[in-house]
Amino acid sequence: MSTLKPPSDNFFLKSFAQVETSLVAPPLVKSCGLKPKRKRAIVSVEFTEQERATIREKAKMAHLSVNAYIKTSTLGSDYKPPLDDAARKLLLSLNRELTAQGRNLNQIAKHLNSGTATPDQGVAMLDCIRVPLARALYAVKNALVQGAPQP
Repeated sequence: MSTLKPPSDNFFLKSFAQVETSLVAPPLVKSCGLKPKRKRAIVSVEFTEQERATIREKAKMAHLSVNAYIKTSTLGSDYKPPLDDAARKLLLSLNRELTAQGRNLNQIAKHLNSGTATPDQGVAMLDCIRVPLARALYAVKNALVQGAPQP
C-alpha cells in the first residue's frame, strides 16, 4: 500500500505563484481608430455678475454643473427640471399603489394558474380590485397631463 505524503512547503508557494501569474491583467490594447476622439472647442461668453449668479442658481436647482447646465440649455436637450416636493410625493404614492395593484394581480393569476381558485372566483377577485385599479389609472393619467410641457 502506498501512503500519501503531505505536500512540501514549496508546493504551496509554487501553486500560489501559478495562480498569481494568471491573475495579472493583460496589457492594454490601444484603440484601432474605430472610435474617433471627440474634439472639443472652447466657447467664451461674458455675463454680468447678476446673470452669472442666476445661471449658478439655475444649475444648482437642476443638480448640474454650470458647464453642463449651459450645454443642455443652449443645445436644446430634453432636460426637465427636478420635481417639487408635492409632485415627488404624488409620484411615490402612485408608485406604491401600482406596486400593490401589481401584487394583487399576480396573486389572482397565481391562484387561477395553480387551480386553487375557480374562474368564477377569479372574476370576483378582479371585481374587488377593479375600482382601486381605475383610481390608480386616473391618477397616473392626471400626473402625466400635469407633468406634460406646455406648448
